[in-house]
Amino acid sequence: KLDALGLYDDTVIVVTADHGEEFNEHGGFWHGLTLYEEQIHVPLLIKWAKGHEPDAPGIDSGIARLLDVGPTLLGVTGITVPEGMQGVDLREPFSTRLEKDQQVYSEEDHEGNVLWSLRTEDEKLIVANAGNPRGLPERAYFDISGDPLERDAFDDPDAEARLEEMAELQLQAAQGIAVEAEEAEMTFERCEQLRMLGYVEDCSHLR
Repeated sequence: KLDALGLYDDTVIVVTADHGEEFNEHGGFWHGLTLYEEQIHVPLLIKWAKGHEPDAPGIDSGIARLLDVGPTLLGVTGITVPEGMQGVDLREPFSTRLEKDQQVYSEEDHEGNVLWSLRTEDEKLIVANAGNPRGLPERAYFDISGDPLERDAFDDPDAEARLEEMAELQLQAAQGIAVEAEEAEMTFERCEQLRMLGYVEDCSHLR
């Protein structure tokens, strides 16, 4: 129809989904009760308007998030992204994004199951409330690069602590709580870590 109306070439089309479905991958059916990949890894297909196709290499690699769709569509149309809007323009190569924009933070609070997860390209941590009705483990750490179906959780305290710290920063950002370097007691090295993540703008005063 768009083609018949002469609109297809000038139209951006996005096909995605708000969630996936569980078909007994982890012992259940339905959605909304876990944060395993079958629930949160959804399709994202973009047909760009003619003349607006991204020419930067690597834009179709790496993690994309649903919250990136809005800024991407606004960017294509030339509309300024509102201040405080989360997400990045997906026309920006994955490798050039801030570390916080190379991660996926997810939350779940449904039917007594309260969970959060932090996913990077290679690893993932899921934390669930004790005694949750779904019977999920309280902590599950996965090597996504070698175990994309999340079959074998294992203990790695250092990795779990690192992902948990990243998740806390993601939560603070989502809630609009800025990490102000000048108001925090921290070393220059620690501040630089936060700056590289995109949460602190300047650390020069700590030198």
